[in-house]
Amino acid sequence: MKINRIFAFAAILGAISFTSCKDDDSLPSGISLDPSSIQIYVGQTATLTPNFKGGSATPRWTSSDESVATVKGGYVSGIAAGTATITASVEGGISSTCSVTVSNVAA
Repeated sequence: MKINRIFAFAAILGAISFTSCKDDDSLPSGISLDPSSIQIYVGQTATLTPNFKGGSATPRWTSSDESVATVKGGYVSGIAAGTATITASVEGGISSTCSVTVSNVAA
């Protein structure tokens, strides 16, 4: 009974170690955003596409001013008139930006 617990514990530890290992060769060496600048209206949404060089990853998205534009999963939403910079970053300090200008809807 005790030996079965030891084997089960060792198997769990082995599975955890195996799944937590990363292959650094799959990380990108560069990233760019398409488009690199956008103009949208308040309430409008635009899509940014990350292009990776030498690998792939899931970028972390941030906005320099969430009162002007927000971003989630590459979808940028205009909140208020102004400008903001959207940044997509990945492991290793690699990032790219998109300049966003948000305008009020024309009357």
